[in-house]
Amino acid sequence: MSAGEITQSLQAAVKATIPARIYRPLLTRWRQLRRRPIPANMLSGLEPVSRIWGLDRGSAIDHYYIEKFLSLNVADIRGATLEMADSRYTRKFGGDRVSRGEVLHLVPGNPEATLVGDLATGAGIPRNSFDCLIVVNTFLLIYDVRSAIANCYQALKEGGVLLAHFTGIANRCPDDAAWAGDYWRFTSASARQLCEEVFPGDHVTVTAFGNVRTATAYLYGLAAEELHPEELDYRDPNYEVAILVRAVKPIAKS
Repeated sequence: MSAGEITQSLQAAVKATIPARIYRPLLTRWRQLRRRPIPANMLSGLEPVSRIWGLDRGSAIDHYYIEKFLSLNVADIRGATLEMADSRYTRKFGGDRVSRGEVLHLVPGNPEATLVGDLATGAGIPRNSFDCLIVVNTFLLIYDVRSAIANCYQALKEGGVLLAHFTGIANRCPDDAAWAGDYWRFTSASARQLCEEVFPGDHVTVTAFGNVRTATAYLYGLAAEELHPEELDYRDPNYEVAILVRAVKPIAKS
């Protein structure tokens, strides 16, 4: 067994026995401690520093933007919530405002999932049931993204909020493509158009994050911790790494 395989086996064993709220911070710190230096000739090379979005070096740059967006909209994460694949953001940002936190996964076998269903078809997803949907790193994997957004709308209660992430500049997702698909990269214009086909335009807010520095760093696989906050926070609309949308289902007039 190679060193890499041993490391993966140890990580799997730890993940299976230690709660996620403890495991994830420890793993992030461990990755920071073993992070390799940034090559001086990185931009002249043909290989990335990391092929898994910098997750083996720290936190992914798009995760930094996702968490920044969610921190600005914490009041929306309340009541009955639905998140994709796991409940990391519900736990981190919802706190005691969340009365019921559900997790959706496409196929059985995910220990964190409370619902097995398909966002593209709506199968297995209750309608008019949630105060907040957190949909992160999902729409790029769904070919019929229009139907997926429509099913998010149907799952929300009146007045409920969709907090959604649309992937901008990014490399492919080969592991996800093998079982789910990998179809789309978005711009703020396409994300807005898609959401406004379902939600009223004045109920949709779009925020894009990124610049040429963070886009390049993300493609090369650097971690967010390897950039300065002012580099991460500078926004250039021509280099959108992450597009975040807040969309509210209107309350029907009586």
